[in-house]
Amino acid sequence: MNPPEVVRWVSRNGEDGDCAIAAIALATGASYEEALAAAVKVQEAAVTHGMVWRDIKATVRRLGFSCQAKRKYNIRSDSGILDCKAGRREHVVYLWAGRIIEPMLQRRTLHLDPEAYLKGEGWTAGMLLTLKKD
Repeated sequence: MNPPEVVRWVSRNGEDGDCAIAAIALATGASYEEALAAAVKVQEAAVTHGMVWRDIKATVRRLGFSCQAKRKYNIRSDSGILDCKAGRREHVVYLWAGRIIEPMLQRRTLHLDPEAYLKGEGWTAGMLLTLKKD
């Protein structure tokens, strides 16, 4: 799938585990509220406890997209929901045509160099969930 031409900035609480909801909204073009409504139908505690890949995929499907988790991708050009890991901690961001959009309230930022973002934050890139509109 080609990356969207416009990405809607998503507000999020930043204190809860809703990075996946924000990333889903960015990836699909849905509002945060639409993504949240779809997410809680899949996982009631999505905001407070976060979401696992299975829940993220089910939420994306509810919003009218098919998705594929990839282990091999080009971090400098691909788009999708990127899993970031640091020990036992996990976080997701939106990778937009090789740029990282970090939706955390305290640091709403766009990073042109995804590898510098990962290194600076202490993350290791995991799988990338790519989306395609059904």
